[in-house]
Amino acid sequence: MDYKDLANVIFPEAKEISYYEEKYPRRDLEERSNSYKVCTKSNRMYAYRRILSSINSNETC
Repeated sequence: MDYKDLANVIFPEAKEISYYEEKYPRRDLEERSNSYKVCTKSNRMYAYRRILSSINSNETC
């Protein structure tokens, strides 16, 4: 299974990339402009571990 097949399994109703590029156009920010993070690295790692543990706990032999 390659990445495209996996993406289709996870997001079966996802639209083409061009749809999202038109909906969310690239922003022209200044070089040193302030940008805000959605969450910290520790929160991302916690979420990643929760996802992996839920996948592993649902596996059958």
